[in-house]
Amino acid sequence: MKQLSIFSLVILWLGQAFAQSDITPDLDEGPMKKVPLNEKVTTGKLNNGLKYFIMPNQKPQDKVELRLVVNAGSILENEQQRGLAHFVEHMAFNGSEHFKKNELVDYLQSVGVKFGAHLNAYTSFDETVYMLSLPSDDADLLEKGFLVLQDWAGGLLFDGEEIDKERGVVLEEYRLGLGASKRMMDNYLPMIFHESRYAERLPIGKKDILENFDHQVLKDFYNTWYRPNLMSVIVVGDISVEDAEAKIKSHFSGLTNPQNEQERVEYKVPDHQDYLVSVNSDEEAAYNMLQIMIKQSGDRTVEGTYEEFEEAIREEVIWSMLNDRLYEIAQKPGAPFSYSWAAMDEMWARTKTALQMGAMIAENKFEEAIEIIFTELYRAKMLGFTEAEFERTKLKMLQQAESMLKEQDKTQSRNHASRLVQHFLTGDAFPSPEWLEDRLTEVLEKLQVDELRNILEEVELEGNTVVVITGNESDRENMPDEGRVLEVIQQVKDADIAPLENNELPEELMVRPENTGKILTEKSISEVDAQSFTMSNGIRVIYKKTDLQNDQVLFNATSLGGTSLTSDEIYEKVRFGMGAIAEAGVGDFSKVDLRKVLSGKKVSVRPSISTYTEQMSGSCSPDDLEQLMQMVNLYFSQPRSDQEAYEAFVTRERSFMDKMLVDPSNHFSMKWNEFLYPNYSRRWRIPGDDDWKNTDYNAVMKLYTERFANPADFVFIFVGNVEKEAIEELATAYLGSLKTTTKKETYKDLGVRLKPGTDRLDVEKGSEPKSMVRMLFSGEAEYSAEEDLHMKMLGDVLGILLTEKLREEMSGVYGSGAYGGMSDVPYERYYFSVSFPCGPENVEALIKATDEEIAKLIENGPNEKELNKVKETVIKQLETSVQSNRYWMSKIQQAEVYRKPYGEVLRTEEDVQAVTAQDLQTVAAKYLKNNKMVGVLNPEK
Repeated sequence: MKQLSIFSLVILWLGQAFAQSDITPDLDEGPMKKVPLNEKVTTGKLNNGLKYFIMPNQKPQDKVELRLVVNAGSILENEQQRGLAHFVEHMAFNGSEHFKKNELVDYLQSVGVKFGAHLNAYTSFDETVYMLSLPSDDADLLEKGFLVLQDWAGGLLFDGEEIDKERGVVLEEYRLGLGASKRMMDNYLPMIFHESRYAERLPIGKKDILENFDHQVLKDFYNTWYRPNLMSVIVVGDISVEDAEAKIKSHFSGLTNPQNEQERVEYKVPDHQDYLVSVNSDEEAAYNMLQIMIKQSGDRTVEGTYEEFEEAIREEVIWSMLNDRLYEIAQKPGAPFSYSWAAMDEMWARTKTALQMGAMIAENKFEEAIEIIFTELYRAKMLGFTEAEFERTKLKMLQQAESMLKEQDKTQSRNHASRLVQHFLTGDAFPSPEWLEDRLTEVLEKLQVDELRNILEEVELEGNTVVVITGNESDRENMPDEGRVLEVIQQVKDADIAPLENNELPEELMVRPENTGKILTEKSISEVDAQSFTMSNGIRVIYKKTDLQNDQVLFNATSLGGTSLTSDEIYEKVRFGMGAIAEAGVGDFSKVDLRKVLSGKKVSVRPSISTYTEQMSGSCSPDDLEQLMQMVNLYFSQPRSDQEAYEAFVTRERSFMDKMLVDPSNHFSMKWNEFLYPNYSRRWRIPGDDDWKNTDYNAVMKLYTERFANPADFVFIFVGNVEKEAIEELATAYLGSLKTTTKKETYKDLGVRLKPGTDRLDVEKGSEPKSMVRMLFSGEAEYSAEEDLHMKMLGDVLGILLTEKLREEMSGVYGSGAYGGMSDVPYERYYFSVSFPCGPENVEALIKATDEEIAKLIENGPNEKELNKVKETVIKQLETSVQSNRYWMSKIQQAEVYRKPYGEVLRTEEDVQAVTAQDLQTVAAKYLKNNKMVGVLNPEK
């Protein structure tokens, strides 16, 4: 469910709670003045009513994002069309005026556009959106992209044979949604959408209609609702306004609206005066959840005025502080929930706003969770908030707005495109970051904490409320019934609620050390245009300055070893408790206190221990690099042990994991691991009561101290907008002052190997007619960077072939996956995996078809067309990846931590183009003939 709020505005440049309704801003003065549209956006409207939005943006370079937005979704279906709005979306990829049958996907794959990653669509209650990402430096391809959108808008063919073939694919997508969540949702959705059409118009539709609808009924939906006066074309990317506008007019001016067009009704969600309670349980429900929706009376209306903006900001201050209080409660031992949320937002329906709250229930504490959430809500309403809470929240919101302003020329085009989609559909505002920061600062500077109570007085909390409880059938006796839920809420209202205490905290994490280190040696790493220096205590720092993000510095420090160096006895005491390491805070600061002290700072650091490494990872704004360095220093020099934080961690983990195995897919995953590693005690599993009893927090902290004892054994890497002077000054102070030793370690190969040979596992679990198939080829082999690339590309080729065979030809799956590669940690090996969900009746036929496609690759390799599709895709992905700080961080890690040549980890376009069909056939024949494991999940008989 959507959980956006005005705080998302600060992060995403707009909010769901204020909007502008006109394309051209109203320049009237005063509180009714309209929020201005970002001046970088050019808007227009064709004579046929189609609206368009164009925004030049060069992140990433030479790429453009195209969107066709149709203001029509499943809410507009008649009784015979339930599910057909979504079916139309599927048919957009199965034959149009200029791309017959499957030519569209085939053509786009040939130019490097990957289905799912660069080519996709979705259908919701109220809209259908088509998404296409293309290179903008290829004029012919760009022209074809607009032609694709034109066909989607008015040129779908609806070939009868293609419709009937697609039924199987859509029914497989329908099948994927079956399970405990769907069964329980069918019970409570009519209550959430009380007496509303939304309760009867889930986009996936009804199975009997999908199986039996007449072709003309599908065409009728398209002809009725796919019309230009309900559409928008959005273009964001490395393209000129003039070029984009000319293409829009050329391709979409010829579209016409139907005569006697049907009114596009905005359906409402009626108010109700009482509380509605829905208690649901299911034998396969893996989690216990609480959802609360306090609907605000009347319909959601948006005018896009300054007054709305200011009101929304003031409200978001309130919800941010309430969320902070709930977060703090969840960190305490015995808390009734492991996480929670509160947000004023639109529901699934555009026309209704609700205060939405919820939580994941811990240890069956349903009543306590309801009591605490409502208590905090009424505490805020009656007593307001403290000045300290208010100041921290203002700092957070201002920091986010400032960061957004710094990143305005580095924001991804797809993010802008998503914002403009919502702007068209709902009027959500899309101001410039300069305007947003200025106005946000102005509102927050004049806002007083005492005013917040007055604002809360206007939020409706009585009646018009839905409380939904969902959980496992085994916990049903602990779930309160409707009467008890209402009693708990009334008890909160009648209670004498006291104000919260406020604890004073230091303003800084630590004082800069006096005994700083010195830089002894420096050198350049030309392969990645990075620099490194080694300090007097032996710590080596590598940094790469980029201009890829203005307000981002990524950090990682990694050392080899991990839990591979522990005995089996110690491992069993720590394996499930290592997640608690970061929950204790650091130095003198608990996790909650650390969060408070860092309010207004864009910084995070998290230590962790895995099988073969121990590491710290994090990020910060360049302005907050010193705080990041302080946290790193403290995690090495003053690790914090906190028994209460550990107990709270265990409570959260148990609430998340205790029922996981009732879910068929989780059960299958555990059985699959047991099957692959029959004699390995450290294989993945979900912990039970005995595991938690055996977990020793003291042993966890002892392991942490041992693994992080020598900072000089770590490789410290910084990538982003980091200056030489700043990194050297701060590193010598906070890293150079750390105590180190000369001890160097590496990981240990524990001798664990996958089960050899060929075998099959069959598991029966679950009540729905859903199956899952997994195939795995794996074994020891000498590592080769070239063969690693070949195996990955072979996986991409097989992925295309399986889509064509299993989905398009056999209509047996909604989606499938194939991937391969090689590794040399902890030993040299190859792996190749295939997986797909399907119906039980199709399992054997689909496995056979998959085997046949693999056999063809072994015998003949891919043809040139298939190979070129994959080459184009890999190259396009590489072009995008190199524009990301995370890409460079990962490559430096691979080379420096695992001591690989940079030429081996940095793949180039030349490397990809050099791959031949014979190369892929060779690895297929070498690695896909033997050592094949098959796992099948089927429902219980």
